[in-house]
Amino acid sequence: MTQKPSHNQALFDKYIEYDGLEGEGFRIAQSDNQSDIYILDDYGGWVDKELNYYDRDGEPAGYFDKDYNFYNMTGYRISGGYKGGISIEREIKKKQKYLDSIPDNSKQKFVVEIQNLPSNTVPIQIINYILERCDLQQGEIEECKKVQKQATKGYVVVSGADKVQKLLILEGRKFRLKEKDGKYISNNIQLFVREAKFNNGKQYSDYTNNFKNNQQEYVEQEDDGYKIVFDNLDCKKTNQELINWIVSQTNCQQIDIEIKRLNQKSTGQIILKNENLMYLILKQNGRQFGDSRITFKQISKL
Repeated sequence: MTQKPSHNQALFDKYIEYDGLEGEGFRIAQSDNQSDIYILDDYGGWVDKELNYYDRDGEPAGYFDKDYNFYNMTGYRISGGYKGGISIEREIKKKQKYLDSIPDNSKQKFVVEIQNLPSNTVPIQIINYILERCDLQQGEIEECKKVQKQATKGYVVVSGADKVQKLLILEGRKFRLKEKDGKYISNNIQLFVREAKFNNGKQYSDYTNNFKNNQQEYVEQEDDGYKIVFDNLDCKKTNQELINWIVSQTNCQQIDIEIKRLNQKSTGQIILKNENLMYLILKQNGRQFGDSRITFKQISKL
């Protein structure tokens, strides 16, 4: 057992709030070192330089040894980390048990529902969040949508339990969304996994008994079209070249696409008639086209 270090609670009585790209946190007021910043973890706690752990209320909650094994205040080693992580670990094990119960789960399609999203998120933000935190490639996310009429829910579709298991690392983590004023919204997300059985590509099956408390069907409705804002387009590329590139990447029809762009600028809009086409295009986000990597960053319904 590692020797329990002493906590210096008074050190954190005065602090300056910090909110940056790396996350929410604080700077100790007594410290002259401006880079001495503590970032909060996914449970609202933090670790000081002596590897003492404080919970979201600033109370001592345990400590880490030099190998980052976690111990509670009585010196008992906790597998899975701080107490907030135990329930998360249990949820992940339940989902993995469910995945193991699916016959031929290496080929089966799965819907991974994401709850507690900030209400103004769009699919590309969900995709980018996943790609930044999971060992998944963009092409492995077959679909990403927001649930209609439920602004805080979205879901992705992947094939194979191995890809779902990579997503499970997100369970209980914060989804950070930057608002117009530069501040961040953070919600602890929840994941729910279910087998996908397609009905004309529009409907998914209910949860199994493991998730019967969360049973719900999502039937997608037809839309009038979508507008996607793009940026970082190679200025030497014409609108027709962009359309041709999209057609070559998605096997869609030119008639389904309209480009609005002024004076060969790097920014513009793509107008789409087909919702499924929208998700095919989003898969091209950040790919090389000409001398730059095009970015799709804002989605709205027509």
